[in-house]
Amino acid sequence: MKAYRFFSNPGHIVSDGNTGLPMFKFDENGEYVTLDMSLAKRMGPHFLHEEIELIEVKEQAQVQAEEVKEEPDGLTCSVCGFKAASPSGLVNHMRKHREG
Repeated sequence: MKAYRFFSNPGHIVSDGNTGLPMFKFDENGEYVTLDMSLAKRMGPHFLHEEIELIEVKEQAQVQAEEVKEEPDGLTCSVCGFKAASPSGLVNHMRKHREG
């Protein structure tokens, strides 16, 4: 199965031409991968791109998953030891302590 990799500036947000709503965002490497052939045809004239094999995409996902496992567990609540993956998750958890 074929996939398509597009290149742009890291964090570039692509909006729908009809509605103006954001559709997707290029990752920190300035890449976006899609399996959607109709989307690839629409994006082709506007972005540098390449056709890749789906196997390559799976390998990249495995590498990214391994990198996530190596990262620390996140933030820990000083009251009860709850571990949150993001600062906003910890803030939402801390609200429960204030309410109760």
